[in-house]
Amino acid sequence: PALGYSERWRTSYGRLGVRGEQSFGKKRNSLFLLAGLKLPLNTTNYIKDSTASSGAKTLKPGNEPSFFAEAGVQLNHLKMTVFYDAMRFKESPVYNGVVQPRTESEMLGVRVGGSF
Repeated sequence: PALGYSERWRTSYGRLGVRGEQSFGKKRNSLFLLAGLKLPLNTTNYIKDSTASSGAKTLKPGNEPSFFAEAGVQLNHLKMTVFYDAMRFKESPVYNGVVQPRTESEMLGVRVGGSF
């Protein structure tokens, strides 16, 4: 049997970065690249663990800067990109015997969209 508990993360952050774009052709065609830092302002991890502890706990993992990047092409009304996005958090202080260890999240993906 598997055991566990549910978690709800809430974080607010700002992004600071640069963007470059090069147009080509006669229409709305361009190549672009953007990259920068995500700067978390506040993070809360709410856990509800009815099996291993008494009720719910709210942990405050520390914030760490993370990276983001995106590169793509716009061809008239079609936009295609690849992206990388990360979030990193320091270990939380101990609260009622519970700690959130250092946590990392990374996403790599593809986006395709259209505009009219």
